[in-house]
Amino acid sequence: MASRIDFVDQINVDHKTDWRIKVRIIRLWEVLGYVNPIEINKIEMVVMDERGGKIHATIKRQLLSMFKSILKEGVDYVMSNFIVGYNNGKYRTTKHKYMLNFMTKTSVVVCAHANIPRDEFVFMSFAEIILAKDETYFVDIIGEVVGKGVIIDSETEGKKT
Repeated sequence: MASRIDFVDQINVDHKTDWRIKVRIIRLWEVLGYVNPIEINKIEMVVMDERGGKIHATIKRQLLSMFKSILKEGVDYVMSNFIVGYNNGKYRTTKHKYMLNFMTKTSVVVCAHANIPRDEFVFMSFAEIILAKDETYFVDIIGEVVGKGVIIDSETEGKKT
């Protein structure tokens, strides 16, 4: 295994498994099964490197026992030996052209003292979102207070709101 550390923006399919990255898991969630909604079907995550580069990663059900207990949101890792695939379809969490797929040979080692920011937001205005031609990836937004008024209590079917 190479000793170099690659950056997320360098990842491509030319070298499908020959990557070693130092990243923080900034988002981590479990996807439940369609047939059995109480069973975890896979784990999805977004990881970010020290340059703020983000890429989506996924762990299929067959590999959950290998990785579920060691992966935590907000923790830094050195990851290597994963399969790089295309990040296409309706459900994309990042703009990155590729995504990472864990396999049995994937290595995940906790990395202390990494120089990775807590989070890297790239905010879009509401106008930019409405005009966006590429609507297939998640965007960062922030709300805007446009007015205030008196709090009004209402009751529906005996429940106060």
